[in-house]
Amino acid sequence: MAQVFNIFGTAHASLLGCDGSHFNGTQQEFCDMLRVADCDKPMFEYEFYSTNVEFQDICSPTTLLDDLLSKFGVKSKARFSTTLQMIGVIVGSAIAGQLSDLYGRKKITLLLLVCMVAFSTLSSFAPSMDFYVCMRFFIGVFCGGLTTVGTILVVESLPAKHRLWMCTVVTWAPNYILFAIFAYFTGHWRILARACNVVTTLAALLLAFGIPESPKFLIQKHRKSEAVRALVYVNSFRRDSGKFSEDEIDDVVDKALAMTGEAERQGKKKYTFVHLYATKSLAIRTIVLSFGMFSVSYITYGLIFNLHVIAGSLYWNTAFSGVLRWVVGSLVSSTYRSLSFTFTALLNFEKGKFVECRKPIKSLVT
Repeated sequence: MAQVFNIFGTAHASLLGCDGSHFNGTQQEFCDMLRVADCDKPMFEYEFYSTNVEFQDICSPTTLLDDLLSKFGVKSKARFSTTLQMIGVIVGSAIAGQLSDLYGRKKITLLLLVCMVAFSTLSSFAPSMDFYVCMRFFIGVFCGGLTTVGTILVVESLPAKHRLWMCTVVTWAPNYILFAIFAYFTGHWRILARACNVVTTLAALLLAFGIPESPKFLIQKHRKSEAVRALVYVNSFRRDSGKFSEDEIDDVVDKALAMTGEAERQGKKKYTFVHLYATKSLAIRTIVLSFGMFSVSYITYGLIFNLHVIAGSLYWNTAFSGVLRWVVGSLVSSTYRSLSFTFTALLNFEKGKFVECRKPIKSLVT
């Protein structure tokens, strides 16, 4: 939930007036007036009590960060916090994968979850918008790391037949729905952040005490007994008719260890990012895939972080986004994969046009 927290964390708010008086001009004119006049009680129109409302970051008060951002033409710290967060996601994704190869998927995932809770809790006590903006970068780093390493841990800890649907159905979709529900009942960005931390803490406890390390990583590190226990855990997800005996699991681990040892004796390399561009063919495939993923992410997050411009409730729009992901994700199979891809591409195109419709904000709070 942390990666999409700014749907509500920096939710849109409009400045209507001051001290009981409404202003009929543009918001920029109102901000210009506020710079030369006293205003004890600004009047905002909003659907969720976000950082924009609490810190009154509508007219961009002059701080050191404002001065710095103005040099780059950035007018909204709320929007910049999302940009900075997504930069953090890229950084975290790049670093965490390599760390998981060195220290283990479980250890790094657990570390990222703990750091996520710590920094998100710290962010919920932010004394200013500037502090909140800075915290979003670090939260983004941990989100990016979790997106990479967490997925690897899930994939390597499940039987092959369960990997695809777990990575398409039981991922983002339920989080959007739960996030919308949490936001509706909390109504305040600080309380929402702490409520999300409860879920993250539960995930960390489940990982720490209920899920073993990735069998593949354990085999790579020649930790046979732990690898056997991890595969016994994976085997528990199989139907009774398809389960392996302990002797069969032991044989599988022995063969895998033998293959790993042979690869090491032959002096095979330990691969890093650079090897994705080691040959022309591999570099082209990596660039094409990266461009495709970047384009999809650009559209997805562009829509997600601008749900306030779509007609309807911000809560319902967020929940519907989760439902839509669930429906499309459930169609991703060997039979319907190409169909769901085409359907999603067309839907993204239509949603892109629909975003031009701006919705009225219902709540009026002084």
